[in-house]
Amino acid sequence: MHCGDCRFWRQPDNQCRRNAPLPMRGHEGTMDTAWPLVTAEDWCGEYQPGYIDRTSMPAEARARAQAGHKERAQH
Repeated sequence: MHCGDCRFWRQPDNQCRRNAPLPMRGHEGTMDTAWPLVTAEDWCGEYQPGYIDRTSMPAEARARAQAGHKERAQH
């Protein structure tokens, strides 16, 4: 259950889209909003399976997703 397998994770920007963008201080003190940046190996308590664009997933996350799918199919 990692971000790379979650339906809210978006590649190639490594963004978590679970909640609205967060306010962040930009360059020269300006305020802006941005989606939180996470890696495929990060995790949180909001995980939901079902990452949609598996073709752009890192190889390690893709292998984890495929292994989980095979394991569920055997039960």
